[in-house]
Amino acid sequence: MKIVNTKIQGIEIVTQVDTDRAYGGIVRAAKGKLLEEFCKELVKMAWNELGGTAEDLSFPTQRVPISLKREYLEKIKSTEVKNWIINNYKDFIFHAQVDVHVFIQSEFALGIECKSYTENAMLKRILVDFTLLKTVYPNMNCALLQFESQLTGDYSQINKQIILGSHSTHILMLI
Repeated sequence: MKIVNTKIQGIEIVTQVDTDRAYGGIVRAAKGKLLEEFCKELVKMAWNELGGTAEDLSFPTQRVPISLKREYLEKIKSTEVKNWIINNYKDFIFHAQVDVHVFIQSEFALGIECKSYTENAMLKRILVDFTLLKTVYPNMNCALLQFESQLTGDYSQINKQIILGSHSTHILMLI
């Protein structure tokens, strides 16, 4: 709890000093960073419970470059557009990243997106990010850590023995 109080005091100091950003934006960003730190600590505790060593676990924050797939070119009907892409192929890079990258023995094992709350529009974006990352790291696992759920259905009813979810969220999960 001491760490949380220190972080909150730090947020208060930043809101008084940083006059270029809105108060709400500063608080939201700090809350996001705090959730990411909680997430990393949870991963460390779980890894420890599994008997893993701290040296095998890392959390690099690099962005993952994803190149344009050559198969995409076959779908383009315009010769001009296709040629432009071919001539500039090296520039077609998307840098993907989620909030927490968990590496075990230098292998990307788990990507975690951290949200204060999640609703289906946000979930779609999260799933796209994970899908892109899996083109480079097909064996990585993906997880969502959230403080509260705004997804429809019974996701927030953690005392239920079986959580059924919602129709729309289940459909999104087939990505």
